[in-house]
Amino acid sequence: IASPRIDAGAADLLVSADMVVAHGRTARPLLGPGRTVAVLNADLAPTAQFVLDTSTRYDRGGMLDSIRAACREVVALPAAAQVADRLGDLIYLNVYLLGIAYQRGLVPVSAEAINRALELNGTHVERNKAAFAAGRAAALEQPKPAPEAEPLDALIARRVADLKAYQNARYARDYEAFVNRVRLMEKTALASEERLTRAVAIQLHRLMAYKDEYEVARLHSLPEWRAQLENGFTGTQRVELHLAPPLLAKRDPRTGLPRKMTFGPWMLKAMGLLRHGKILRGTALDPFGRTEERRTERALAAEYRAGIERLLRRLTPETHARICEWAEAAAGIKGFGHIKSRNLAAARQRMAEIEAGLEAKPGQAAEKVAVPAE
Repeated sequence: IASPRIDAGAADLLVSADMVVAHGRTARPLLGPGRTVAVLNADLAPTAQFVLDTSTRYDRGGMLDSIRAACREVVALPAAAQVADRLGDLIYLNVYLLGIAYQRGLVPVSAEAINRALELNGTHVERNKAAFAAGRAAALEQPKPAPEAEPLDALIARRVADLKAYQNARYARDYEAFVNRVRLMEKTALASEERLTRAVAIQLHRLMAYKDEYEVARLHSLPEWRAQLENGFTGTQRVELHLAPPLLAKRDPRTGLPRKMTFGPWMLKAMGLLRHGKILRGTALDPFGRTEERRTERALAAEYRAGIERLLRRLTPETHARICEWAEAAAGIKGFGHIKSRNLAAARQRMAEIEAGLEAKPGQAAEKVAVPAE
C-alpha cells in the first residue's frame, strides 16, 4: 500500500457488509465507475436511526442503483441471510464476503496468506477460516431464482391456524369470513386481482393477534422458541428477560416512559402458566385489559374492518390501487407502548389522507387531514 488514504474514485475493491455505509458519504466518493468492483451484502440491517424512528425507510433499490452507477461491477447478494444459515453468527459476515471477493479474483493475495492472517489474529480461527471457505464456495454457486409469493389460500390458512392458537376457533373463523368477503368483492370488481385481499389478510391478522401479556407468554412457551434459543446460543448458563409490564414497570422520572425490568429464568415458568389466561382476554376479568394500550389494541381490528367495509362500497377498477394503499398502510402500526402509539398516529394520518384523496373530485387535490390519536 503506497498511501494510507485512497483518493476519490481510486478504490479497486469495496467489500461491504452494510449497504447504507457503502452508499454513505465516506465510502461512495472513493468508488470509480471505470475501476471499482463492489462486493455487497444486499440485506439491509436496522440502523440506529431506525431504532429511534421506525418510520425510517431506506430505498435499497435506489442505493444499489447509485452504487452500480459509481462502480465498474457490483456483486450484490443476501449475504447476511446466507451467513446466518450456514455459520449461525453474523460476526463472520465480513470474512464471508472476503471469501467471495477472493474467489472472483479481486484480492491479490493468496488463500494461504489470508488463512495465515486469520491464524495470527487468533480470534475464532477455525470459524473464520470456515467463513472464508464458505464465501469462496458461495461465489461458485449459481444464483437461485427469487421465491414465488405464497399462494393466497395458503397465506390465509396459515393465519387462520395462528388465530386459533392465539384465541380460539371462533375468533379465527370470524377473521376468515371477513377476508373471504373481501376476496369475493375484489374478484367481482377486478376478476384477476388479489392485492386487496392479500393486504387485508395480512394486516387484519396483525391487528387481531396483538402481542399482549398472554400472547408473549404463549410465544415464549413454544418448543420452537426454546429450540431457537438453544441453537442460537451455546454454553448459556442463565436466561434473563427484559420486559416492561404495564402494571409493574416504573416510569423513568426524566422521560416519563416505562422502564424495563429484568426477570430471571423463573419468568419462563410463569409464562407457561400465564399463556392459559388467554380465555380472559377482552373480558371484564382480564387484569391486563384495562390499560389504555390494551383498550386501543382491542379496538384497532374493528376500526380497520369498518374502514375496509366503508371503502369496499366504492371499490372499482379506478379506485382499487388507492384502496389497496389504505389497507396496506396499517403495516405502519407496530412496536410496543409509546412507540406503537406514535406509529398508530402516523398510520391513521396516512390512511385519512388516502381516503380524502378518494373523496376528492377529479383534478382536485385532496387536503391533508389531521386525525388525532385516540
